[in-house]
Amino acid sequence: FPSHDMGQPWKELTFKKGKQDGYYKSYFTSGKLSTEGWMVADEKQQLFRFYNINGSFDVDEYYLDNDLNGFSTSYYPNNKPSFVYRYDHSWLMGWEQYDSSGKLLSTANFPAGKGAYETRHFNGNVMVRAAYEAYQLHGTYESFYYNGKPRLSMQYRYGKSYDSAITRYFNGKIESRGLMVNNEKHGKWLYHFVS
Repeated sequence: FPSHDMGQPWKELTFKKGKQDGYYKSYFTSGKLSTEGWMVADEKQQLFRFYNINGSFDVDEYYLDNDLNGFSTSYYPNNKPSFVYRYDHSWLMGWEQYDSSGKLLSTANFPAGKGAYETRHFNGNVMVRAAYEAYQLHGTYESFYYNGKPRLSMQYRYGKSYDSAITRYFNGKIESRGLMVNNEKHGKWLYHFVS
């Protein structure tokens, strides 16, 4: 193709018999690489790498037949890992969480898809506290601001949110509350001004 008549490409794909099959690339409007990885018969295979706008790594994900399989690593802007997740055919098996210097903050393992976990803020305070059952969120899910005050509280039943949900402002005051049914807001929700 003559390139002098075309603008900057935002995606490069190769097709075989109407399906994506080959090396995949996408770009930011600046022309910098955004995503790259292998496609085979319309399915992600092996390493897919995602970059942020400044060109450093954002996320590396390994796939097998379009399922996350193996490691998925998210990065800080200094290219050090922040989270390293382990998957088996898209089932989350566990992770390690690191601070920007590489210090281990938390770990979680879900043998047989079950277990409680916590993630941490940079200062060591809890960021999220939750549990898995049958490889899905199950039970109370809580998130916290870096100062330790609650941010969100809700209930899950095998991956679906249900029952009451409460969000809070940074100062601890209630921001909103209402009912969740199958991961969707349901009925009347109240939203409060910050005070």
